[in-house]
Amino acid sequence: ANDCLLAGVESLDSHFKAARIKSPSELKNGGEFFDEVMKRLYPDEDADRGMALPWQQCDDLRFRKSETTVWAGASGHGKSQILSHVTIDGIKQGYKFCIASMEMPPPRLLERKFKQAGGMGLPSRKFAEVINDFITEGVWLFSITGTAKVDKIFESFEFARRVYGVDHFIIDSMAKCGIAEDDYVGQKALVERLVDFANQHNVHC
Repeated sequence: ANDCLLAGVESLDSHFKAARIKSPSELKNGGEFFDEVMKRLYPDEDADRGMALPWQQCDDLRFRKSETTVWAGASGHGKSQILSHVTIDGIKQGYKFCIASMEMPPPRLLERKFKQAGGMGLPSRKFAEVINDFITEGVWLFSITGTAKVDKIFESFEFARRVYGVDHFIIDSMAKCGIAEDDYVGQKALVERLVDFANQHNVHC
């Protein structure tokens, strides 16, 4: 009996010695990220630093992957117009955009982009065809004007990311997402969803 007991203790002891701690999959040791940290500290010359703004004075401000930017300001002060100019320059840098602009029908929005891309109020028809090739390479539109359901917007965004490799997503504006101006909980939920989308898909919103 003692021999059996001793064998059982030794067996149990060997199991304890062989046991390994199984951490939750979400729990990571800081050292596991060393390679990624080094890439951030010492990026390759050809590493993607993020989309630059069109103005050299703002070169340090970049629109990086897995980040979200909120453009705020009074109505009619030119947020959409400046953002449109930024997207034109972003296409030149090789980025692709999906724009949910429920405030402006697609032909009107594209008319602005044609003028900005051409640098003139009325490009010739021949020049417009060249601009259209440029726009076709880098712009996809969520083509609903008026209030749109948030789920439908994100469904289109996910498809654009998966199928077309779009890396920048724009909602213009939150007021057209079916959320009341005083519904701060709803606005917070939308921003959190954008942040999650940017992180999950390694894009900029």
